[in-house]
Amino acid sequence: MIEPEMAFCDLAGDMDLGEEFVKALARYALEHCAEDLALFAKFVDKGLMERLKFVVERHSCAFPTRGRRNPQKNPAGNSNSRSNTG
Repeated sequence: MIEPEMAFCDLAGDMDLGEEFVKALARYALEHCAEDLALFAKFVDKGLMERLKFVVERHSCAFPTRGRRNPQKNPAGNSNSRSNTG
């Protein structure tokens, strides 16, 4: 389940979450479907297991400014809550 707070993430936060989903899927496949993956690797794609392991073990370093920002603040540092000033 995706957390409701994702509605307040910026693009970097969305990319981080997407990357973690892909890593979780690859990790699950390696742990729970190893026999099927081995068969697929034998007849279809010989480098499959190495690529899946690379995805799981890879650290995010492509974007040095990546990371989740505080969802309560916008870039100017003001609160996201709206005030009713009339």
